[in-house]
Amino acid sequence: MNRLLKSFIFTLSGVCLLSAVIYWYGVKAEPILVLAPAVNVTDSVTLTIAQSRIWKLDSLTVPEAIDYYQVFHSHISGKKYLTFLNRENRMIYYYDLAGGNLIKVLSLEQFGFKKGDRIQGYSILNEDSVFVYDYKSSTLSLISILKGKLMSRDMVDKVNLGQQSVWPSPFTNRPILWDKTKSELYLAGNFSNEGGMFGSDKVRNNIVRFNYQSGTVDRLVHYPTFYWGGNWGGGGGLRQIFYDQNSEKSLLIISFMADPFLTAYNTQNGQIEKHYAASRYIPHIKSMDYSPIYYEFLDKLTKIEYYFKTPCYTSVIFDPYRHVYYRFAELAAKQFDRSQPLYSHKQKSIIILNRHFDKIGEILLPQSNYDANNFFVDRDGLYLLKKLETDNHLVFQRFELRALKQPKTISKTQI
Repeated sequence: MNRLLKSFIFTLSGVCLLSAVIYWYGVKAEPILVLAPAVNVTDSVTLTIAQSRIWKLDSLTVPEAIDYYQVFHSHISGKKYLTFLNRENRMIYYYDLAGGNLIKVLSLEQFGFKKGDRIQGYSILNEDSVFVYDYKSSTLSLISILKGKLMSRDMVDKVNLGQQSVWPSPFTNRPILWDKTKSELYLAGNFSNEGGMFGSDKVRNNIVRFNYQSGTVDRLVHYPTFYWGGNWGGGGGLRQIFYDQNSEKSLLIISFMADPFLTAYNTQNGQIEKHYAASRYIPHIKSMDYSPIYYEFLDKLTKIEYYFKTPCYTSVIFDPYRHVYYRFAELAAKQFDRSQPLYSHKQKSIIILNRHFDKIGEILLPQSNYDANNFFVDRDGLYLLKKLETDNHLVFQRFELRALKQPKTISKTQI
């Protein structure tokens, strides 16, 4: 009896201690405030709306089943193709970028992929070879249309999962990138939890690099230091990262959601540079009022509310035709209804930077008309997917980069 009583008291003491720790670190935590530097910026360019392009979908595809696009340039035919993955039927569609016609469909089931797999991204190397990534098993496969599946490799270190090894999750704005000069492939992901309270963010890298020749896998680029110890809302909040590649300069350009700076990682020497790329509409970004240890105890609605009420940065795009970068920003929602949280909207802006990462312009997008997560760049401009109430067409709106006749300087007090 005494032994049971002692055991009960010991357990109760542990629960009380844990509760005290959660209370102290959770309720009493001071949020991290990230301020954007005040600088003078001269707007010399803008983006103007031009003619859109339309692609008619087949009967098996609806826009909701697509969340990964890639433009493939065939060096054999000289043509460009808008390709996308229908995750429901595990098929990759190739559309003529210029004419809009469906050219071919590649079924991944012929290479052993089946219902239940979660194909989330791909990278087309040439007419025959495609890298395919299965999120569910974290497996990267190289398939050959002529020879079948050539290799499969797990991209996740399961031993250090959640501490050092990120689980890659590619999207259009976080694509699978191939560096043909080094036979290296890059995948990115984010950590869905908040485990950085005691400094683990120092070793939690967000990008996986796979060398096809040697078969080695290593991990690159951790969160900025101001993230460490903060509660950023997890994977549904500001833990997401987005990136693109400037192959001309061997750079990975990374956009962290709470960072007013872009991170440029040099794939040749591993050096990192930071470049100011803040929106004039976002003076600061604040973490949650709870420490990371309290994250798991927060209800889902509180996390959703934090995301909608907090401004942030999302996609970054390198435009090789005009040698500029586009960075997307999301403003805080003007209204948030806890009874209908997903009906809230965050207006978006596009920040424009030149090849030297100097900010040269910024525009506001119309409220909720565009899907800024899905896009492509062509010789005639930047294309954003339009949100339409139709299931049989894809419509991409073209934006042209134009010089302003009268450049406008935005003073520090206006940022």
